[in-house]
Amino acid sequence: MKKLILIVLAAAAVSSAEAGSFIQQASFPLDLATIQAIDRDAVGNLYVLGQPNGSATYTVTSFQTQGLQPLLSFETGSTKPFAFAVEGNGSPDVLVMDPNTGVFSLKRFGNTGAFLGQTTLPYVITRYYAYSTTLDKVNKRVYISKYWRIQPCLDLLGGCSGPPAGTQGFVYQYDFQGNLLRTITLPGNTSSNGSCY
Repeated sequence: MKKLILIVLAAAAVSSAEAGSFIQQASFPLDLATIQAIDRDAVGNLYVLGQPNGSATYTVTSFQTQGLQPLLSFETGSTKPFAFAVEGNGSPDVLVMDPNTGVFSLKRFGNTGAFLGQTTLPYVITRYYAYSTTLDKVNKRVYISKYWRIQPCLDLLGGCSGPPAGTQGFVYQYDFQGNLLRTITLPGNTSSNGSCY
């Protein structure tokens, strides 16, 4: 088994004219094949969403701020997490997608690791080339965007063709109960070819 050592660093900017320096604060071992995401709660406890060696599903492991002593670790039952956030009270939220149906669900856990429930979002991945997801833990919102894959601006300026005519990006905003609150339409290349956001 391969042990990963995760180093927590603090950046201290000396001045605007000098590069920042990094100071090692603490380190701790994690027996994980993959680290998907890291977040913290209101008091600064650290939470790591990762896939243990030899496992198909992801776990959440938390560490106390002082001394990075382990607090808890629990299995999420998720094989494909897309977004991760820890609410101020230490309750982890994991946005997952069913790879067979393309349907997103938000799995919520209590601050003891107890499973609180799962909410299905009325959104299915379709023919769009790319999408991204994010969780707003403060306002309890889920954002899912879908858009045509856009090359970086410099590539486009260098002669790379933009997305097909008439395509646009959309951002869907949900609450943590799965209700669609609004849809934001991005300008897309219908207003400017090769737009970047």
